Amino acid sequence: GLELVVADAEGREAARGTFAAEADGPTGALLDGSFWSPEPGAEYALSATVTAASGLSASASVRVLADFPRPKFSSLRIECDAERGWAVLVPHVNAADAEGRPVERMDVWRVCGSRSVLVASGVADGQEVVDRFAPLNRKLTYRLGAYSDQGVYMVSEHTGMLRSRRAFAYYGPGYAGIARSRWNLSDRVSVSRSRQTLVDYAGRAYPVLYDGGGVSEVRTVDFVVDGEEEWRAFREAAEADGVLFKGTDGEAFRATCSADMAVPDGMPSRFRAVTLRIERVDGDDL
Repeated sequence: GLELVVADAEGREAARGTFAAEADGPTGALLDGSFWSPEPGAEYALSATVTAASGLSASASVRVLADFPRPKFSSLRIECDAERGWAVLVPHVNAADAEGRPVERMDVWRVCGSRSVLVASGVADGQEVVDRFAPLNRKLTYRLGAYSDQGVYMVSEHTGMLRSRRAFAYYGPGYAGIARSRWNLSDRVSVSRSRQTLVDYAGRAYPVLYDGGGVSEVRTVDFVVDGEEEWRAFREAAEADGVLFKGTDGEAFRATCSADMAVPDGMPSRFRAVTLRIERVDGDDL
């Protein structure tokens, strides 16, 4: 068979695939957008290895310059929904760009610090994408990758920040339920190793430490709840089998949730205190 590896100018692997060998004649492969999407003007190294039925193999490599027509210019509109704590993203293709090729699809990535997360793939022109996992009060960069009908892609970057003085706990199927309220400066976080054991042995002056790894992160978050509707939302979040918590410090993670709540007294204008105990659990990048 034929194994083909594509690497960019810095040596990072851009694509890899194995293709069946031809019974007669030369072995070849058609490289379309499903295998490799080159960036216009970028240089790549293509390395091919052909292996015969006898086990013998031969390799060759070549450097190429991706000289393909670029996709039409695209942009991303970012709308911050402070009430729900998420960002609404709407990509647009510049139809008046006569020099670019038609855009077949678009992908959206969110970059925050050193983390890069795929928000949506295969997005069409004008399609609305909700990034409910966007962290609060942190500088965000959204990378919009537009793919032409020839498989060539071009990336544009768009920065923004989702500002909020509220913290959010999303719960229920698809995290459709929202519990939110104003943050409190008394919030605390406790971080410790979760699987450490100290064992005393005779003849040893100090105990021996056994560490199985793992981290425990527990937050105590105080809210001032305005109205019974907010109060009931926090109760539903505590009764759910898990929540997605987003704090005003820019952290966003899956967690378990329990609540200590002042009982409503029937006065609609009176503020009520709610304290959540948020324990972080493992999960995929948000």
